[in-house]
Amino acid sequence: MNRRAGQIVVGVVALMLAACATAQPGGLGLDRFAMLEPGILSGTPAGSGPFPVVILLHGCGGRSAEGPLNRENAYREALVANGLAWLSVRSFPLEGRPFTSVCGRPPGTIDTDERVEDLAAVIQHLSRYPPLDGQRIGVLGFSMGASTAIKAAMRLDPARAPGLRSAVALYGGCRDMQARDGLPGRRRLLMMVGLQDTWTLAAPCIALANALKEGGHAADVVVHPEATHQWDNPASMGGRQISMGPGRGMTFVRYDPDTARDSVTRAVAHFRATL
Repeated sequence: MNRRAGQIVVGVVALMLAACATAQPGGLGLDRFAMLEPGILSGTPAGSGPFPVVILLHGCGGRSAEGPLNRENAYREALVANGLAWLSVRSFPLEGRPFTSVCGRPPGTIDTDERVEDLAAVIQHLSRYPPLDGQRIGVLGFSMGASTAIKAAMRLDPARAPGLRSAVALYGGCRDMQARDGLPGRRRLLMMVGLQDTWTLAAPCIALANALKEGGHAADVVVHPEATHQWDNPASMGGRQISMGPGRGMTFVRYDPDTARDSVTRAVAHFRATL
């Protein structure tokens, strides 16, 4: 095991022990958080902290299996190497949420509004993890997780998430987002989109970023001309067709290592500047 991997494992163990030692009964959102906590993973840099933390939100197909093809790996390693902690939240499958995918929003699953509430519950309980700084929080979302990150940045009341400072959204959907919601609490938003993405189209996010900037908000968008959906997912090496959900058809996705490296670099730079 190399030094960096050892640091991440140490961070995970430390957070698990801290959670056991500091768990408090009762409190706002505890039922939701208690459901989510078994699906939470985290890693921290070496040292005692407290560290700024980036919360990772998976897409509609669930969090990638742990291993070399997990798309979160490159972000996790780069965050730790730059003095930032990460916390990966699984919204499903969990007890009470047996479904493994919400792509296409099948009946009985959840949507981005409910996942914003998941995020709020985690933020409200970050004090259970002493190495993490609850006043310096970022959110990094993939696909549906990116849409959740955008919605949270614009709509989550700062009183419920006072430490939420910034968000990065990778190939998220922006069709139901309105610039009038703004970015409260001086939050900063970075979106990255691919022009070859036929699932979550780039145009609505480009329009949203431009409208937010015109309204005086700190929003930026990076456009990758050749990128498809999931450009940073190693499981899509060489390209493949994936389902967009019942009745939604298929879309082509392809891993692009150059765009993936650029995404990691930009995301980490954004969080270093905002947290």
